[in-house]
Amino acid sequence: MSNSCISSKLLEQAFAKHKKRSLTLKQLCSALPVSERKRLGLEKNSEVKEIESLLKGIASPYAVIRKGNQAYIIGSPIEELVETLIKSKPGKTVGQLAQALPVKKSEAISIANQLLEAKRLGAVISPRELVKLYPALPDQPVSSQQKDTPGEEPAAISGDPVAAFKSAYDDLIKGKRHVYIYAIRRKLGWTRHEFDELLDTLLTKGRVAGFPGDPSRLSSDQVKDSFQGRDGDLYIAVAWRR
Repeated sequence: MSNSCISSKLLEQAFAKHKKRSLTLKQLCSALPVSERKRLGLEKNSEVKEIESLLKGIASPYAVIRKGNQAYIIGSPIEELVETLIKSKPGKTVGQLAQALPVKKSEAISIANQLLEAKRLGAVISPRELVKLYPALPDQPVSSQQKDTPGEEPAAISGDPVAAFKSAYDDLIKGKRHVYIYAIRRKLGWTRHEFDELLDTLLTKGRVAGFPGDPSRLSSDQVKDSFQGRDGDLYIAVAWRR
């Protein structure tokens, strides 16, 4: 076998090929160009220990980690892998994290707690008492338009409801990344049924992205004027999809 090692350039090419930042060592080997495998003295079905021996000199952020009998190469710190996964597939439980990433459940719990404490993730307890993880909503102050105001008589929807919703959203967004649902609800002044029905349709059709977030930052009235999704999660903010 050659004394060469697998370079960071080859690692990045393998990650790009699989479109993810963690691979089994077997996946890494099969992703290498034939010419590089030959140079390194590898076959497509080489033993894991042979592949691992060519990764001895790798430096951060790369690392070889083990989960059970399987060995993995990761291209980012494991905390970043967790955060990236939750951003792309929000609502996962800690158990689902452990299934999707090369970490044990106990490690996934520890990492999730660290990210929650650092406010890099948010969490919601579902009706079945499962803790679901979500991207953390960036802190943004409650604007003068979003403060609690005395309730008024609900108004009936007139004209195009989607256009009216978008108009209210545009008035409130003002350079922020999301708008609190209670603020849109109060600005429109529709009946609860009409507002919830339209928002459910917009979420289902992918017109808006919903964020469960952390309800502790809202008052009880603001939580009440948020939105309970079909999945039982409490959504507190939305962002219009382009």
